[in-house]
Amino acid sequence: MTPASPEAQAAAKPGFDDSAWAEVELPASWDRLGGEWARSDGEAAFRRTIDLAPELAGRDFEIRLGPIDDIDEVWINGVRIGGTGREAPGHWAKPRIYRIKPGVLKAGSNLVVVRVVDLFSNGGFTGGRDDMELRTRN
Repeated sequence: MTPASPEAQAAAKPGFDDSAWAEVELPASWDRLGGEWARSDGEAAFRRTIDLAPELAGRDFEIRLGPIDDIDEVWINGVRIGGTGREAPGHWAKPRIYRIKPGVLKAGSNLVVVRVVDLFSNGGFTGGRDDMELRTRN
């Protein structure tokens, strides 16, 4: 796994100020996002807040992100929950499914951060909207 840059590590923390960041609609490949994205290879971090109903707190969850081209790493509320690197066969097309242990998600607002590393060509979230979801495991 390629180590996260200091900037990506900072973005994974709940107190990070992302107010100057542009909003993007996901899932999308970097080419589809256009502009500077279409001409980029390298690392990017994406942040999203999700709300969890109090009755779901403490349960076992999984997050599904669909395929990500090429490498990813995922944090929830500052806790690393998983990642897929070059060592995984077909890593650029492998659907990402990561378990979230009980206690990581809390009632109310939760921060999900996904670090994506594009090594060459078209990178990003290459699946469809139906591939992205948070679901309970029990």
